[in-house]
Amino acid sequence: GHISVQNQADGVGDAMVRARESGKVPLVIVWNANFHNFDGNDPQVGYSIFRPNGSCPACDTIRRVMGR
Repeated sequence: GHISVQNQADGVGDAMVRARESGKVPLVIVWNANFHNFDGNDPQVGYSIFRPNGSCPACDTIRRVMGR
């Protein structure tokens, strides 16, 4: 409830950087990336990296971190 979209994007980006730099993590999965039941009362929707307007700040961060 107190995590902003920017906090979420920064956290995902940080996890990607740490995984890559460790040399021990061959694959990172972002769970619930596209959960989109925004009109319901499901608490899982807060984990989605896609926003109701279709934007994805975390995706932009992932691209930047991965050099794409």
